[in-house]
Amino acid sequence: MDKSDLPRFYRRASVIIEGGNLYEDVRTGPPPLINFYFIPPTVLAPSLEFGGYLLSFYIYFSIFILINSLMLFYLFKQWGENKAFISSLLFIANPLSVYTLFQDEGIITFTIILSLFLVIKNKKNLGAISIGLGIITKVWSGFLAPAQLYDKNTEFRKRIQRFIISVGTASVILLFFYLYWGSKTLWFIGFYGGAASKDTIGGISIWRALARTPLISTSSIQTRVILIFIGITLLAILYVAHRDDYDLLLVFTVTFAFFLAIYPKIHWEYYIMLLPGMLFYAVRDKRIFSIYIGLMIFSTLARMFRPSYFDPWVPYMIFIFSMIFTGLMLWMVYLLMRDNKFRELY
Repeated sequence: MDKSDLPRFYRRASVIIEGGNLYEDVRTGPPPLINFYFIPPTVLAPSLEFGGYLLSFYIYFSIFILINSLMLFYLFKQWGENKAFISSLLFIANPLSVYTLFQDEGIITFTIILSLFLVIKNKKNLGAISIGLGIITKVWSGFLAPAQLYDKNTEFRKRIQRFIISVGTASVILLFFYLYWGSKTLWFIGFYGGAASKDTIGGISIWRALARTPLISTSSIQTRVILIFIGITLLAILYVAHRDDYDLLLVFTVTFAFFLAIYPKIHWEYYIMLLPGMLFYAVRDKRIFSIYIGLMIFSTLARMFRPSYFDPWVPYMIFIFSMIFTGLMLWMVYLLMRDNKFRELY
């Protein structure tokens, strides 16, 4: 397991506790709010002989995985307790959830599930605020912001108002930290846009897997072209969603799944954030369930293998695994958009 991020989490929280500048005193890239989540395990860390901050972070992240699973059950309970229970079980019993005991994606998933919970349970203004807070925690909650515009149970004027609340909440908080900590607070915007990092491809993305083979060089992969393609395609998906009357959960799942499949720097653990939407459909359709199983298997294999000088076939194996799970993700997007059945489930 890769524990390299835990010392960074601990150090960032320590800087906040000490009153320092998070973006000057320590290497920090993500949006500001996520770092405040690291304060409890930092403060409560036992002495080194009892495991130190590593143990407190493991326990802390484990609690978030458990909370996410329970919240998923209560979120989907109104559509059937048995299916909600299975969704909850599948969320907690998969390799992604185990791995995130060492990473912060369990917290990010919590912000997504919490926002969905509030919106679906008719706490819509709180849900809009939660989405805004989630964006400044990590940007992935941003996929819920346009999804709010497809809330069938709300008149369109109020949907626009709640979209503005989400964007306004994120903007006000970001402005505060910009004034407090300086311009480096905005570094994450360029990072996720592919302009603020030397490594524009990475993780288990199909582009990284392709670049590892002798078939193509990293410099040949035009990240900005890929990002423009993603942006145009997402706009097209949103247009189709408007035309065909999608619900907010379907919009979130389809747009986020497409993004994860094509984005050039996607880490394996990011897929846990898709599970709240994906599992809702997986327990109701055998095809989506098969895709879920395939994603767990082939994305894990792509994550496990590393290029080796002694085995020239490993890069090709990684590329094959990446092609398979990327194809599965795109197939799921196609199924969710093509089959009217999924629009009637919500």
